[in-house]
Amino acid sequence: MDFRSFKLHRPDRHVRAVVVGARGEHGRDLEGEAYARVDAVAEPMWAAFGRHAGAPVRAVAVDAFGRHATLSLEDPARPGCG
Repeated sequence: MDFRSFKLHRPDRHVRAVVVGARGEHGRDLEGEAYARVDAVAEPMWAAFGRHAGAPVRAVAVDAFGRHATLSLEDPARPGCG
């Protein structure tokens, strides 16, 4: 089984992880307490991304196969979008 991707979305307090195995892709959603544990462990990552981007990060998506990450930033100029 290979790790495919993950998305952490702070405003919705949600993690989506996808793995690929002999039976294809399988997604797993984490919310509530499970999300809180992941968010706590990821705090140094959130801080590093925020420093790098120059703004607070609200979500991150990582494609492990494509070796690509996308950050969504909080935008104070658009208060309803954060």
